[in-house]
Amino acid sequence: MSAPAEPATLLERGIAAYRQRQFDAAVELLQRALALEPANPQIDSYLAEAQRYLNRHDAVEQALDRLVARTPDDPWAWFRRGRARRALGRPRDAIADFDRAEALEVDMVFDGDLAELYMIRAECYEALGELRQAIGDYELYGSFSGKRYVANREVARLEAELAARAR
Repeated sequence: MSAPAEPATLLERGIAAYRQRQFDAAVELLQRALALEPANPQIDSYLAEAQRYLNRHDAVEQALDRLVARTPDDPWAWFRRGRARRALGRPRDAIADFDRAEALEVDMVFDGDLAELYMIRAECYEALGELRQAIGDYELYGSFSGKRYVANREVARLEAELAARAR
């Protein structure tokens, strides 16, 4: 009879499965680790990512709810939860999480990371019909991503829509 697995061993095996893109196995191992060590934020972080690749956005949100409760100063946790909430069709909640991530952005050191935040938040604003806010975020996306042509195209499209609404 084998000894029960330790949380650290389950976490290591779960991370290995995740890195090998064996997401179902990763989820199973990480859930077992979480049951033994529920306060470990690293487990929820990997669990959320594995669930994301399986398009289980409700489970992603649950893992990230626990993570932001434990690590409220982690911009990545807020950003990732916002991404999940967007996928769940809740753009207003996603925007609130993106705003929190942006306020904590000191740790989001790569311009591409902020660019992704601005692009997704712009899409959320657009989904809500808040086109002026979307335009602002598309412009930020262009500044941080270096993809001004994409940002300019989206801004022009939204400005044309605003002009059409004004007629």
